[in-house]
Amino acid sequence: MPHSRPQVMLVYRRLLSYAAPHWKVLPVALAAMIVAAGTNGVVPYLMSEVVEVLESEGRGAGSLLIPLLLFVTFMVRATVDFVSVYGLGWLGRSVVRDLRAEIFERYTELPVAYFERHSSGALVSKLTYNTEQVAEAISNAVVVAIRDSLTVVVLIGAMIWFSPLLTAMVAVAAPIVAGLVALMSRAFRRYGLRIQTSMGDATRVTEEALSGARIVKVFEGQKQQQQRFSEINEHNR
Repeated sequence: MPHSRPQVMLVYRRLLSYAAPHWKVLPVALAAMIVAAGTNGVVPYLMSEVVEVLESEGRGAGSLLIPLLLFVTFMVRATVDFVSVYGLGWLGRSVVRDLRAEIFERYTELPVAYFERHSSGALVSKLTYNTEQVAEAISNAVVVAIRDSLTVVVLIGAMIWFSPLLTAMVAVAAPIVAGLVALMSRAFRRYGLRIQTSMGDATRVTEEALSGARIVKVFEGQKQQQQRFSEINEHNR
C-alpha cells in the first residue's frame, strides 16, 4: 500500500535526524551544489557567445577568451560535482554505519520468540540491503532538494533571458510533466518496497538451500529449490 505524503516526509525527517551528527560535511557539499547549479546557467550563455563569435566576420580576442571561460567553467563544475558527490557519499555511509550498529544492537536484545516468527534471511536483508537504500535515499533527497531545485531556477532564468516566448510554451507543458513525474514517483516507491521484500525472501531461500545443501542433494531437491528461487527472483526486477 503506497505511503501518504505526510508519512514519506516523516521518514525523510527521521533519516535526516541520523545525518545530524555528521553535519560538518553538509556546508561544504551544499556550497558545492550551489556552485554546480550556477554553472548550469553559465554554460548556455557562453555557448551563445561562441555561436555569435563564429557567425561574426571577425576573429578577435574574444574568440579565444570564450573557449577559455568554457574550459574553466567545466573544470569548476567537475570539481564541485566531485566534492558534492563525495561529501554526500561520506554522509550516507556514516548514516548506514550508525543504522547497522543500532539494528544489530536491537537484534541482540530481542527475545527468542521474535526470531521464531521472522526468518533470518529477512532480518539479514534489513541489516544489509535495506540500510544500503538509506544511503541512496539521503543522497537523493539532498541532491533533489538543493542542487536540482537550484538548477531548475537557474535554467528557467536563462530561458527567460534568451527567449521569453519559449519559456511561456514550456510553462504550459510544465503541469503535465509534473503530473507524470508524480505518477512515476509513486510507482517507483511501490517497486522499491516490493524489491526490498523480495530481497528478504531471496536471502531466506538462499540461506536455507546452502545450509541444507546436504539434505537437498540427498532428496534430489535441486530443481525444487531452483524453482523457488526463480519465482522470488522474478519479483526482484
